Amino acid sequence: PTSTRTSRFDLLFNIVEPSHDSAAQPGYAGHVEYATDLFDKETIEQLITRFKTVLRTVVATPDTPLRTLDVLLPDERHRLLEAWGRTSTAASITTVPGLIENMAARMPDAIAVTSADGELTYRQLDERADHIAHALLAQGVHLESVVAVALPRSPELITAILGILKAGAAYLPIDPAYPADRVESVLSDASPAVVVTDSATAGSVVGNGLRHLLVDEVTAAGAHPRPALLPDNLAYLMYTSGSSGVPKGVGITHASVTLCAQELATRFDIKPGGITLASTSVSFDVSVFEIVATLASGGTVDMVQDVLEFARRDTWAGSVVSTVPSAFAELLNDLPESITIDTVVLAGEALPADLVRRLRQALPETRIFNAYGQTESFYATTTGPLSAMDERSNAPIGTPLGGVHVYVLDPDLRLVPRGVAGELYVAGPNIGRGYHALPGLTAPRFVADPFGVAGARMYRTG
Repeated sequence: PTSTRTSRFDLLFNIVEPSHDSAAQPGYAGHVEYATDLFDKETIEQLITRFKTVLRTVVATPDTPLRTLDVLLPDERHRLLEAWGRTSTAASITTVPGLIENMAARMPDAIAVTSADGELTYRQLDERADHIAHALLAQGVHLESVVAVALPRSPELITAILGILKAGAAYLPIDPAYPADRVESVLSDASPAVVVTDSATAGSVVGNGLRHLLVDEVTAAGAHPRPALLPDNLAYLMYTSGSSGVPKGVGITHASVTLCAQELATRFDIKPGGITLASTSVSFDVSVFEIVATLASGGTVDMVQDVLEFARRDTWAGSVVSTVPSAFAELLNDLPESITIDTVVLAGEALPADLVRRLRQALPETRIFNAYGQTESFYATTTGPLSAMDERSNAPIGTPLGGVHVYVLDPDLRLVPRGVAGELYVAGPNIGRGYHALPGLTAPRFVADPFGVAGARMYRTG
């Protein structure tokens, strides 16, 4: 055969039938032509190997449905599952009160929370949360009760959340600034046992039979035995935005919160004394990261009304600022000159590469992270630092947190090769229980993990 050493098409498989000469080798022969400005040799060699793998399977098991044929190369499955899809190390799994009580014992006089309304040390935070927990237990709250919290953005809000968790209940965040019909819908669907609020806010969270616990009236009452809280118990019930339908309550356990919060604290280098700006509404799971990852690390939660408060300050110095890209894009041109941020974490939306480049110019010494996740799997499941951006439109989402698994699968839940489009699934102890009182919506989203241990589940991100 002669060769033109040119490719007539982008990619051409030329398969030749076997010769009728009895001495000829059995089987088909062939060659592949490809445009070298589109493909490299290694890619074509892998393509040929995949093709031969498919042919061998078809010959050996001709009844196999075509859509179930496996095209992965021998070492590719391990690479997709282990090297890229999982991180071997993982933080310890415990409860949220356990993490914060540990810090309160180690550094009781360190500042835990600060705001325009004052500040609390770790000892004060822990003691006040105990008072709220005992008041709730006195009202009959028990393990896995749902308790709503509706308070202004102040240190008392964090105290109330911790108190609810200490009582063994799951907190239901209610932002008093939300429209009344949204608040009413959430309260009606979740049916909380008690609403923790204050005298000024109680009027915005009313409903048939709702009991209120006013934090400005809680005193150091008699102690009640706290329930034996476990990592698998529910930590919070948080409602989605409803952008893809009716808002749904997602149940997240302590195991999910403590695993991911500690992992994120490590990646973002949150240390004792470090300051995290807490600017996110408690109705979004970003707030859980801001509060728990900081307090679990001995840092200080600097509670503000919103991230735009930066523009109203003369100066700020801290460890972490976390917000959505669109909000930080608005803020970027108004940043005070005297500002020091160790790490900016952007999440909740696709991160445009152009914003990363603008951030690099404005804050050249600041580390920038993109974080990706869902309410159903606690805020962030993958994250990574961003260095110089190329001309791509969006920033990459990074690598999975320790203990978290991510898979890109086809419609039959099989791994797809690198470069092939598929749907992203997230697995591991970070996966939520499902949607509150909605088994029909939970079932198609929280599905069995074919790559995990018996009983493991994964979340279909869509």
